[in-house]
Order: sequence, then structure tokens, then C-alpha cells
Amino acid sequence: MSEILCPKCGSNQITANKKGFSGKKAVVGAVITGGIGLLAGTIGSNKVKITCLSCGHVFKPGQGVKSQEEFKKKNANAGCMVIVLLFFAIGMFIKCGSSSNQETKSEYQRIYDSISQDDPEIMNSVSVINTIEKEFIIKKAKQYKTLINSDKSTDEIKIEANQLTKSLLNEQNNEIKNWEGEIAWVDMCKGTNLDISIIIQNSIVVGQKIISDNNEDCSIEIDAGQGDAKKYGYVGIARSGELYNKIKKLKEGDKVIFSAKIVDAMDNAPPSGTPFSVMLEINLTDIQKK
Repeated sequence: MSEILCPKCGSNQITANKKGFSGKKAVVGAVITGGIGLLAGTIGSNKVKITCLSCGHVFKPGQGVKSQEEFKKKNANAGCMVIVLLFFAIGMFIKCGSSSNQETKSEYQRIYDSISQDDPEIMNSVSVINTIEKEFIIKKAKQYKTLINSDKSTDEIKIEANQLTKSLLNEQNNEIKNWEGEIAWVDMCKGTNLDISIIIQNSIVVGQKIISDNNEDCSIEIDAGQGDAKKYGYVGIARSGELYNKIKKLKEGDKVIFSAKIVDAMDNAPPSGTPFSVMLEINLTDIQKK
């Protein structure tokens, strides 16, 4: 009889948990949509995550291995891939070295140095292609990983996190250009204007923390949304025009490329300090299905 093993360490000491009500999404839902936070909090409640009790690795159903033989084979294949990538990298550097274009050589070196210095677990959790978006996600995740291992209070963590968020956005003139995301919901309120929520980066687990004798995952999620919230100086999308015609065809789970102007940014966490969320309040300027 087969069993499910951790794809990272091969242990059979695993536990499965159903992702339940999200207080963070409830808060975000209330801010964006003006009072339907409880409904927003149920988004993703049907998702299941599996945690390895030996190494702490979190994976989804279907990502585990069924035997030690499969685990060994998978890791052997991964080793082969590392060798192939190593030879590829060497080849690229040789090519750069023989080229008279020193600017190209410097660019390859910069990318190599950047990847080698980043946290590999965080790097592997970020799949977006857009360089600026990827840098934003990685820097936010690495900062949170540092903050949860410090002696700072939750309020201090939120203040520092928000300072970095706004600094990174200011560098881009508070604009998002061609970022990738996933639709969380569209038109939940059915109001005068259209509302929309986009997941920029689903939960990245950056560590664990003992809370009330429970070893809980410390995860960070990054979202964006637009709706009727006049106190922030913006409103939902008008139900006419080119942008509306693009949005009304979208549904939950669709992968999208979008551009927007940043209205505000909130870094939030419950008193325990985990999970952590970054919410960007936006005015969409363009969006299309990926």
C-alpha cells in the first residue's frame, strides 16, 4: 500500500490542514467593498495544504511522492538538472568572456550574483516574470522573514514593513506596469460600480513561530484591489468603457496581466504577527487575461 511522503526530505511524518476562514481577507473585503468582509474571508477556504513535521516543508495535494524509490529518483533527476544548469551557466560566462560587449557580460554577472545571494526557498516560491514585481515580492518576503525572527512587536513589524512597501512603490512612481496576478473575485458587491480583487502573490511560508504552544507557519501574501472606498480617494470601476468590458469577462482563478496606479498600501497582521498581508489599493488602468 502506497503512502504520501514529503517531496523535500522523504519523511512520512506529514499532516494535512484545510485552509479556513481568513481574518485578513475579511479585513480587506471590508475595506474594499464596504461591509462584506465576512464573505471575502471565505475565499480559498477549500484549499488544502500539507505540512511535513520533519522539515517543515509545505506542499499541495499531488505534489508529494508515494515511495522512497520515487523520492530518490526525483532527487537524482534534480541533481542532473543542477549539473545541466551549471554547464549552461559556465557556457554563458565563457560566451560573455569571449564577447567584446562588456555591458552584456556585466548583465549576466549581475543576474548570477543576484540569484546566488537570494534565499532559495523564497526564490522558488516566486514564479512571476516581471523583474520589478519579482524584486518587490522577494524583498517583502525576506524582510518579513527577518522581522519574525526579531524581538519586535507586531505593531513595530507592521510599521517597518509598510515603510519598505511605500519605498519600493515610490521608486516606481507609485505605478504598477504589467504585473502578474490571479483574480480572487470580481463584482462581489454588485453595486453601482464594479469591484475587483487580485492576488499578486499567494502565501509564501518564510518560517515558523510558536504561538500558544502551536507551531504555526509564518506566511506573507500580497494582494491588490479596487472598489468603492471614497475615504481613500478612489472608487470602483465604472460599468462602461473598454476597461469594464475587459474586467466583466474575468472570473475567480483567471491569471491576468495588469497595470494600475497605487492609491495606498497597507501592511497588516493579527496580534500574533502571523499570517502577514500586504494590500495595495489601486486604480486599474489596464488588465487582460494571461
